[in-house]
Amino acid sequence: MPSPSWVELVGRNAAAEAVSVSGTLVVTESPDETVRYDFAHAPGGRWRIDRDGQTIYVAGPERTVIRIDGEMRLMDGDIRVPILGTHFTPLDLLGADSLLRKLSQDVAPIGNAQGVEVAGRPAWSVPLAAPGQGTIHVAFDDATGVLSRVANDDGRALLDLEHLDVSASSGKSFFAWDGPVGEPLGRRGRPPQNTPDLDEQIAFTRAMVAAQERADEVMFVIRTAESEPAARAALSELLDVPGDIADAVAAARLSLFRSDMAVQTRRTLRSLEEQRSTGI
Repeated sequence: MPSPSWVELVGRNAAAEAVSVSGTLVVTESPDETVRYDFAHAPGGRWRIDRDGQTIYVAGPERTVIRIDGEMRLMDGDIRVPILGTHFTPLDLLGADSLLRKLSQDVAPIGNAQGVEVAGRPAWSVPLAAPGQGTIHVAFDDATGVLSRVANDDGRALLDLEHLDVSASSGKSFFAWDGPVGEPLGRRGRPPQNTPDLDEQIAFTRAMVAAQERADEVMFVIRTAESEPAARAALSELLDVPGDIADAVAAARLSLFRSDMAVQTRRTLRSLEEQRSTGI
């Protein structure tokens, strides 16, 4: 059987959004730290993710909740980066927040796909050149297209998928949180709407330009933060901005990091700066 091209594998991963799968994701944070997630996914962006036997994320047909500081809280309507506490999470395997959606355009395949086995299932592994990180190897489950392994060039696995099961949907109730829910996360990711202060708008827009230019670093610190305050502090240091602006960046919509939106943000910044300089 001829090996699939990189484009074919990317297409299979995109199509995986339409499958129902469950399994265990093993994430190696360091040689001494391994984290295990149990997860289930169903079409329509439905997820249920457990860590250490505790449910931490549920995305259902009506609402999405995430565990923060020990309680489940409602996520707002903006598309945001869920903070689950490790470099990789089940959301990287497929779907709107998958690793392939976030890969830099500078990352490119440097070899053909090779047939391998991951947890006893046939898969295809491809070496990728990642600027600043050397070579990484990503593998996709042959039957489903789900990302099943990410490894360093020395073979050390950073992400491994175990016990992958392709089954019928568990039903809507499985992807609906019926426990208590705390206060909703604020609809942020934009400057305050109750103030016309031009300086605040410029400060926020400058921060977004900086974040868009360092999108990979921003995504990394957000995804690896253990809480929203931790993400805020890390972004404040990374972008050299005050905490309230870092907080807004941490909650920004993912769509703002598209290349066309980055261009638009720079245009907005120029317009605001011109407005301040002319006093109009």
